[in-house]
Amino acid sequence: MAALPALLAEADVGQCAHEPERCYELVVAWGCGRRNGTTMNQQPQPWPQAVMALAQLSEPLVRTVLRQLDEMHLPSPAAERILALRHNRDAGERSFASMLALDLVASQGLDGWKPEQHRLSSYLLRLFGGRLGTGALRSAAFTEGLLYPLLREELGLLSSTVAFSVCHSVACHAERINAAITHARPIKVSELGKDGLFEGNHCSSCGQHADTTSTYRLLRRHWLLVPRIYGGAYEERMFMNCTACGHHFPCSASYMYQYKTMDLLRTCVDEVPTATQRHFVDQARKALSKARSATACPLCQRHAVSQRPVQLWVYAPTTGRYCRTLEGE
Repeated sequence: MAALPALLAEADVGQCAHEPERCYELVVAWGCGRRNGTTMNQQPQPWPQAVMALAQLSEPLVRTVLRQLDEMHLPSPAAERILALRHNRDAGERSFASMLALDLVASQGLDGWKPEQHRLSSYLLRLFGGRLGTGALRSAAFTEGLLYPLLREELGLLSSTVAFSVCHSVACHAERINAAITHARPIKVSELGKDGLFEGNHCSSCGQHADTTSTYRLLRRHWLLVPRIYGGAYEERMFMNCTACGHHFPCSASYMYQYKTMDLLRTCVDEVPTATQRHFVDQARKALSKARSATACPLCQRHAVSQRPVQLWVYAPTTGRYCRTLEGE
């Protein structure tokens, strides 16, 4: 223990004596196994009290991430469960914080912390997938954090690609959709605001119902959702993508039949296929190609669909009039 102050001072450029909180953070990190910049013959066992202290430091940060998640207006039941976790310390922050602390110790996750640049709390918040200040949570960064796998197991929370509708009414994006159809220029999410971009069967901005021949559909990546199998309102569906205007539309029954037939034949064919197997595969490939060539985009009427269908998540509650915008239900 006598060498600990000197080692801490060496790790933090002598700032410990002037900043007790920073000194405390360094002691906790050291006790949890942080040995960055020092030479050790073997990795010592972490101190139990230091691990407990790391969990206590993590609790308010977990609360911050859960609050940022709650502000994203996730669909029920994820929103209700996260709200319960935020207000139930024993079931929420404390249990998650303890698991995260143990994971950090086991993976030596604190070795990447640079005390001269960041406070330990800031470093931990980024590891958990949260954001500093009042900024909104970014789902792409959140899914790379340590808290996402725990919430995925607890809530069924999933980050994936979803289908969003672009309203075709004059009050919203009719002009932009017409430009995409006329000039074969796909619409990008970054070009749109929150108005007129929705999930469900009607636009929350103007009330216009979605229409298969007029409403444009695009995809959004890294969207947080809860699948129906876990009590959510999302289900996977197959879509074709028009390579001209960029619209995504549901696959026809005839195309899906040929596509599944082709997939089934691929799994049944031997490594060295026989003449009969090659014949059936060739026939199935021709039938699939014919079905794809016969498929036209319902918006621009071009026969320029993608080679393979795209699997997207769709917000589809079982009952009632429903819609979701970028800000929630």
